[in-house]
Amino acid sequence: MATSSIDITWNDRRGAPPPVEELWQSLALADVPLTPAQAAELDRRDALHHFLSGRGRPWRVALDEIQRRRG
Repeated sequence: MATSSIDITWNDRRGAPPPVEELWQSLALADVPLTPAQAAELDRRDALHHFLSGRGRPWRVALDEIQRRRG
């Protein structure tokens, strides 16, 4: 598997790193290359999602159900 490096350096006078969300949003698709197998899996999942559209539910609804089951 190929590896890539992502520059996560920052220039903050306080020396504190930026929030993870800021780092995540700063990434472009080209910064995180996929292997052919990963790209194929994402394509498969996307196709399944479109084929089964309407069967999903909001994550909050699913999480609430899981928490209710756990008691």
